[in-house]
Amino acid sequence: MASSVSETSICNLALQLLGAERITSLDQATRNARSCLACYALIRDRELSRQAWRFAKRTAELAASAVVPEDDDFDAAYPLPSDFLRLIKPKDRNDLDWEVVNHGGSPAIITNDGAPLKIQYIGEITDTTKYPMTFVHALACAIAEHLAEELTQSNTKKDDAANRYRAWIAEAKKQNAFVQSPAEAPEDTWLSVRR
Repeated sequence: MASSVSETSICNLALQLLGAERITSLDQATRNARSCLACYALIRDRELSRQAWRFAKRTAELAASAVVPEDDDFDAAYPLPSDFLRLIKPKDRNDLDWEVVNHGGSPAIITNDGAPLKIQYIGEITDTTKYPMTFVHALACAIAEHLAEELTQSNTKKDDAANRYRAWIAEAKKQNAFVQSPAEAPEDTWLSVRR
């Protein structure tokens, strides 16, 4: 985590990748600043939810809503936290039958399981000082790829940003920056044949 990282510095990394003029703030009255401001939050949230980043992982206990779900297959609805982006899994439950739906105008998990419902999820993180460097660079590359056509009209720069993005995601995987779900080991064929 780096305390000097800001939304502006992330956008300047993206602009630097494109060979575009840097900005002093997202509120600056320039084309580059307006373009960065228009896409920054959307791309940030997309990138947070695209991978299960460890720094964005949250745990919550959800209380049941007083309103019963319209779906007759489920007994209870559990409104999701306001910073919710993506469900990793209901915590400690592999047997839970559930769905994420719009319930009363907000996202909720509907299920037959009793309260409280414990979940792990990816949350919206707006504090840039909490971002690991792999996320900072991956986000900058994603912004650069998004803005390449608008600011440079160059497919080469767009492709270069996409390639750099993949390299930063690979680096994040090497550094184990993502939440890993426990994988079941495949059954040994020698053992299964002997049964």
